[in-house]
Amino acid sequence: MLWIPSSLNHTEAEQRNELGKIGAQRGAIANFFTNTMVTALQSPAWRLLLQMVGEQCMIHILSQTSIFIALPVGNDCFVQATGTVITDLEQLSDNQSIKSLPRRLCLSYISNISTDQIVCSLVDINLIRTRMFYGFPRLTASGKARLGLPHGHVLNRILGDRNGLAGQDNTREVEETARHIAKYIFPLQYRLHNVFTCTLHYWENGGRFRDYRDREAEIKELGPCKTPKRVKVVLPLIQSLIRRHRRFNYQRTCQVICRSRVDISTSSELNQGKILELMSEYSHSVTSSYMFSQMPEKSYQVSHPSLVLPHGASEAALEVKLKPRFVEFACSHHEVLRYIKTVVDEVIPQAFWGSSTNRKVIDEHITTIITQRRFETITLHQLVQKLRIADFEWLGETQDRRVAQSDALKRTELLREFIYWFFDSFIIPLVKSTFYVTETSALQHQLLYFRHDDWHKLCIPLLDKLSGETFERIDPVELDASRRLGVSHVRLLPKETGVRPIVNLGRKAKLRSFKASNRDETTQPSVNQILNAAFHILNYEKSQKPELLGASVFGVNDIYRKLATFKANLRGPDGTMPKLYFAKLDVRACFDSIDQGKLLDILRGTLTQKGYMVRKFNQLQPSAGGARRSFRKRAVPDCKVEF
Repeated sequence: MLWIPSSLNHTEAEQRNELGKIGAQRGAIANFFTNTMVTALQSPAWRLLLQMVGEQCMIHILSQTSIFIALPVGNDCFVQATGTVITDLEQLSDNQSIKSLPRRLCLSYISNISTDQIVCSLVDINLIRTRMFYGFPRLTASGKARLGLPHGHVLNRILGDRNGLAGQDNTREVEETARHIAKYIFPLQYRLHNVFTCTLHYWENGGRFRDYRDREAEIKELGPCKTPKRVKVVLPLIQSLIRRHRRFNYQRTCQVICRSRVDISTSSELNQGKILELMSEYSHSVTSSYMFSQMPEKSYQVSHPSLVLPHGASEAALEVKLKPRFVEFACSHHEVLRYIKTVVDEVIPQAFWGSSTNRKVIDEHITTIITQRRFETITLHQLVQKLRIADFEWLGETQDRRVAQSDALKRTELLREFIYWFFDSFIIPLVKSTFYVTETSALQHQLLYFRHDDWHKLCIPLLDKLSGETFERIDPVELDASRRLGVSHVRLLPKETGVRPIVNLGRKAKLRSFKASNRDETTQPSVNQILNAAFHILNYEKSQKPELLGASVFGVNDIYRKLATFKANLRGPDGTMPKLYFAKLDVRACFDSIDQGKLLDILRGTLTQKGYMVRKFNQLQPSAGGARRSFRKRAVPDCKVEF
């Protein structure tokens, strides 16, 4: 195992107040971590080596070689002292001869696409389903939610920028619009950034694929370019897609298929007080005056393997008892699927699918995406399965003849690009802008789909109650002092009874600056990132004084250790156990009722050092015939400068 400290530990300073970090800085370079490597190289042993070999040899050792020093723990671990960080080096691959002719043709074709990038496997290309979760409603001037594709979608943005030229008789402008959208659908053909040839890094978008809904800056940087020959055949279909999208009424279709469950304008009985009673966590009864006769039955699974039916109770009675109240306000999966399939039938030209068989396969994949649970995934390899490439006429006519290997590879490539765009940039934005999608532990992480206008009406009284009971208004003077931490987003997670407010402290806050001609959007570190150093310091104190935790546990392993010790102490000399009684309870607003001032006093008493140093390591260890990289941080007293 190798431990590679951040040997440089310097980054470009982003703000003026970052120039005063500990350590030397030159210009706009700030030192964020104390460099133990520099301290070690200034030790007497290295000075003696310098006197023995001279300056030229010493410069060669420090700049051209990599030095690894064994750690004193004696567990075959080494720490890198000099040289290029080994975790930044590319792994060497075995140069094996390829004897298969189709394989050589395939690699030759791939090499023509890009000489410096590796084509990703379809199994590694996941559809980012999390992007359709927790969407915000787009409200009109009258306060109503606007359903359909988001306003920033290319199909809406291109029509707004060009004043609906797609509906006019200007053929040249219509073709130009279609060519522009073709760059979104087939980015690989235009050498734009795409999921097939990109390299994922954890520090870029969390190791996930980019959100390709807005490529305007990249297309502008690309400049004018010739339309590929294969894409020219698809331009008439894209023009038809634009016209269909402009004429289709998403709002009316959603209102017909997915009816509103919270229509206050027609039902005065469902007021804010009724919503609070229905969604309250501690209400003991629901007023029988409001009947849910107008709401269709949902096919949600509410059973749980740990539930045991009491004597004489039926499964139907248990299901009625456990059915969460908020399910009554959600649209069923059948309604959501019917709405999406209707949009696809009316907006996407049928010629894109080639045959009814391919269309049925697409419907099956849409059903899978909608009905999957919170943490389930689907890959591009699964999405292209069962599709008959020969039925797609826009890929090229076969005329009952054998297709060349290079031609077949090109057709497969175009189809994969279109399928990925359809699900990633059409289906997912459509679902996110129409429904508020959230999971719930009450239904074993099944997804619930609320119409945005319904969820907005449900959240108004709940948020008003939270702002009056759970949260408190901050004094403007204190707000300026704590502005460094930024703000966090709160969402409501449905439970069996009521909702639970979830504050996402790991989400980066977006800052928008409006200028005369454009709008810039930047991100600042999340609250968790800002408090990361304090977190590692508290972890250090926890490891040094575990008795301060008392009966607190940090996971299932800690629970098991305490229970095992407790059981060993209870067991009698003859091995028998006494009769035990267990009580299960829940403390209402447990963490919300903690005195923050008292909590800070406890934390101040926990800190034992005058200063701490947070050390960053890149850890490299063998795994499954390869190398696995991980990034570690550890806090130690600032007086410790050894490796």
